[in-house]
Amino acid sequence: MEGENGPMVEEGTEPKVNGGEKVQGLFEMTLNPPDWLNKDYMEKALRDYEGDQTLIVTECSITPATKPGDNFASIVFRAVLTYVSKKYPAPGENFSYIMKVKPFMAGLKKDLMANLPFFETEIDMYTKVFPEMQRLLSQIGETEPIAPTLIHHSLNPDIVIFEDISKYGYVMRYKGLDYEGALKVITKLATFHSLSYYIQNESILDLTDFTNGLFSSNTGFQMDFIPQSFHGFADAVKDYGGYEVAVEKLEAIKPLLLKKMGEIYKPRGNPYGVNVLNHGDFHIRNLLFINNGDDIDKLTFIDFQICFWGTPAIDLYYLLYAISSEEPRDRVPELIRAYHEKFCSILTDLGYLKKPPSLLELHIELLRHGFMETIMMSCFLPMFFMDMSQLAEEMKDAAGDNMEALAQFQKKLYRLEGYKKNVDKILPRLLYTGQLEV
Repeated sequence: MEGENGPMVEEGTEPKVNGGEKVQGLFEMTLNPPDWLNKDYMEKALRDYEGDQTLIVTECSITPATKPGDNFASIVFRAVLTYVSKKYPAPGENFSYIMKVKPFMAGLKKDLMANLPFFETEIDMYTKVFPEMQRLLSQIGETEPIAPTLIHHSLNPDIVIFEDISKYGYVMRYKGLDYEGALKVITKLATFHSLSYYIQNESILDLTDFTNGLFSSNTGFQMDFIPQSFHGFADAVKDYGGYEVAVEKLEAIKPLLLKKMGEIYKPRGNPYGVNVLNHGDFHIRNLLFINNGDDIDKLTFIDFQICFWGTPAIDLYYLLYAISSEEPRDRVPELIRAYHEKFCSILTDLGYLKKPPSLLELHIELLRHGFMETIMMSCFLPMFFMDMSQLAEEMKDAAGDNMEALAQFQKKLYRLEGYKKNVDKILPRLLYTGQLEV
């Protein structure tokens, strides 16, 4: 059966895996694609993209495209293939594509993602928002693509296919960036946010329709990772000693944690807040880089599945804790000023006539949503001390209780000297600035 965008999977049909079926652990890597994702599917997708119904795929190899732990909401594969077409009448050149599909193997990951609109959001970003952003950038002489080129998309089955930009030299980084690296990232983020601000305020698109952030009320995201991590962090701080007042504050927050996060993810109307389209999952594994030694020549964002309209403080705190090393967190005012300058310069170049948010308003926004910093420190900063391959191995031995295995793994992380050193520097400031108040 075929739908408008490719072969359909009938509702209620359990997708099978090429090479067999099994129950998948939460952080376990998927080695084989579903049986429908094959040479024939790729041929149909490429025929539609190239506008050439004579195109024939002659060879096709599909393999995992990421390491364990790099992705959670999607399963990512790489297809390397050759084809003949009107444009390429003789086979020979290899073409590579990245494919994201919804978790399809029986297990907790599939259950968690079953009813979440992650693919709808990413498809809307690529088909509605990015074309407008690219058009606006071209008006001011900027031609760098916003994101990798979309080749194919479908919601039955759930899949998006992109150009594989690794051929241009783009790679992942896994260590936190230094100040210069963070400066390049925050400048690009400012461009992304500023374009969205312009699009919304000039009534080009209604970006307030993007409401499916990680803690938005209508997303209904029920994963226990954040509360469990926060509880584990509070227990670890108790064991550190010397933080009795902070521990009391953290204990009081526990039952109100999700409510406080939901409040952060609610957009505030003017004049009470600044709103932009957030990436929403802005960590280092969702960036790709072209490196020049230790320096960064180019970078791009990927994975736009939980973009949402709300305070820019969320993406900014992600940058400080899920992308940066300790050095950029010591120079926050400089980074925020650079962000603000780029944000405003894009608006000026586009001829925006209204008053943009001031630098002071931006700092107020960060302070107003400062509890996000506590969450980033307690739940996301530990990822830089985490060996995801080791975590995946430990999950295999967890007898199916993935969340308990994750909790035990986190206990080790919270007690690492490198992580505790960061907490010793950050936690007192959060306490003294009122960010731990209920």
